[in-house]
Amino acid sequence: MISTLRGNAMSTAETQEIANTTLERIAWLSSQNADQEFTSLMHHVNVEALRCCFQRLDGKKAVGTDGITKAKFGENLDANLQKLVASMKSMGYRPGPVRQVLIPKEGKPGATRPLGISNFNDKLIQKRFEELLEAIYDPIFLDCSYGFRPGRGCHDAIKALSDYLYVNEVETVIDVDLANFFGTIDQTLLIEMLERKIKDTRFIRYIKRMFKAGMLTEGELRMNEEGVVQGSCCSPVFWTKRGRPNVKLKTCSKRFRSKLKKINIWAREKRAIYALDEYWKRYAAMIGGHIQYYGVSHNSLTVSKFVLESKYIVFKWLNRRSQRKSFNWSEFELLVKRMPLPVVSVKHRLF
Repeated sequence: MISTLRGNAMSTAETQEIANTTLERIAWLSSQNADQEFTSLMHHVNVEALRCCFQRLDGKKAVGTDGITKAKFGENLDANLQKLVASMKSMGYRPGPVRQVLIPKEGKPGATRPLGISNFNDKLIQKRFEELLEAIYDPIFLDCSYGFRPGRGCHDAIKALSDYLYVNEVETVIDVDLANFFGTIDQTLLIEMLERKIKDTRFIRYIKRMFKAGMLTEGELRMNEEGVVQGSCCSPVFWTKRGRPNVKLKTCSKRFRSKLKKINIWAREKRAIYALDEYWKRYAAMIGGHIQYYGVSHNSLTVSKFVLESKYIVFKWLNRRSQRKSFNWSEFELLVKRMPLPVVSVKHRLF
C-alpha cells in the first residue's frame, strides 16, 4: 500500500529522477572498482522503477504468447505493477514461454533469424534487469567496445576505426561475424561470469529462470540448454594512395540490393492503398531514414544512387495504379519538385 500511494503522489519526472539516481550510483561504484561486488539488487526491482520501464517500452511492438499489449496492461497499471512486484518478492514470478518469430536475413534469400517475443510482464522485468546489468558492467567495458552499449553505435565504431587508421600504418581491416552467436552462448559459463560480481542469489535465480523459459514454436514448447533468446551498414574499403591511408566507406552491396528490394515490395503493395500525397510522404520518410543511417563520410555517391534507383522503382509502380500510365518521367519530375525528397547529405562525419 505504501508503494502504491507513493507512486501515485510522485510525478513521472520525480520517479524517473529517483530511478536514474539509483542507476548512476551503481555505475559510479562499478567505475571506482572493477572488482566491486553487488550483494543486494532485487530491492531495485520495485513499483516505481517498473513504472518508469513501462513508460519507456514501445507500445507498438509485437505481443507475446499472453496477448497482453502495453495499452491493456496500462488500464490497471498500479494494481498490475503491485502484483508483479509481490510475485518477485515471494520468488513466485516465472517468465512465460517466448513466442518465436522468424525474420528474413538481409542479403540471404531463404535464410531467417529467430526473434523471441516475450510477454509484457516479462518485458518489464527484462527492461529493469537490463538497466541494472548495464549500470554494473558498462563502466568497466573497454573503450573500444561499441556493441549494445548506451550512447554508442556502429557510426561511432566506424569513426574510431577511421581515426586509428589515420595515424597508424595499417593496410588490412578484417571483419569477423560470429555465426549464430546468441544461439550458442554457454548459459553455465555466462552465469558463472555474472556471479563474480553479482552476489544477490535471487537476482541470479531469476536470470536462470529467464534462460529456462522456453521457446514456443508452432505450438510446440522447446527448452534449450544452450544459447539465449535474441530480441534484438557500411563496409570499409581501404584505399593505398600516396600520403596517409584513408578509410573510405560505402553501403554494403548486399544491403544496397536488399533495401531496394524492400522499396520495390512496398511500392508495389501500397500503390493502390494510399492517396498519392500520402504514398509519397511515406516514401520520402523511408528515404530520409536511409540517408540518416547511411549518410557517412565518402558514402554520398552510393546513397544518391540508392535514391535515384528507388525513384525509378516508385515511378514504375505509380504508373501501374491503373490500366493507363499515370504520367511520364517529365511529369514525375514535376511531382518530385512539388514534394521534394530529403537531400542527400553527410549525417555522420568521420573526420
